[in-house]
Amino acid sequence: MTHGVVNAAAISDRATVWDTTVDVWDRLMHVNLRAPFLLMQGAARIMRREGVGGSMVCIGSTTGYGGQPTLTPYAVSKGALPTMVRNLAYALMRDHIRVNQVTLGWMDTPAEDAVQRRSHGATDGWLAAAEATQPYGRLLKPAEVARLLCYLLSDESGLMSGAIIDYAQAVLGAGEPAVPPVEPFPLFDH
Repeated sequence: MTHGVVNAAAISDRATVWDTTVDVWDRLMHVNLRAPFLLMQGAARIMRREGVGGSMVCIGSTTGYGGQPTLTPYAVSKGALPTMVRNLAYALMRDHIRVNQVTLGWMDTPAEDAVQRRSHGATDGWLAAAEATQPYGRLLKPAEVARLLCYLLSDESGLMSGAIIDYAQAVLGAGEPAVPPVEPFPLFDH
């Protein structure tokens, strides 16, 4: 029997270099970085105590590779996850505990719908319009991610540990270089 943990909770408050407050920074770091660490630490302690191995998977985001200017603290929190995943994967190998990450791209979820409506003024039909712009003609679906997670949690994924799996409609480092959008940001008060 495989024992497993999936770190899937996250928040993605919008904040830029200009308007990120200490409270926003701390909230994102606590939910997106501290909580996954404490959950995996606790699970690893239980697994070691019980003498069982297992598998842990963190949910990352392609925003962790740099991200949009409006997601600065979120991008930083998700950018730190791969380092934590690899560090824990190495530290927990002798305990037969595997740690991996699935780095997700744009995904069709109720939370994404709420963000699109609240933060970007989206209306009914936004999903169909967004999907039409994607290489595969749709956004990533939760059922696809669930299948990958089940694989990573199972013994079928063998000795895989410390892997960062990009699950997105983009290939890091391929294509045109990203250019930031032209948008007015408030000037920093001196």
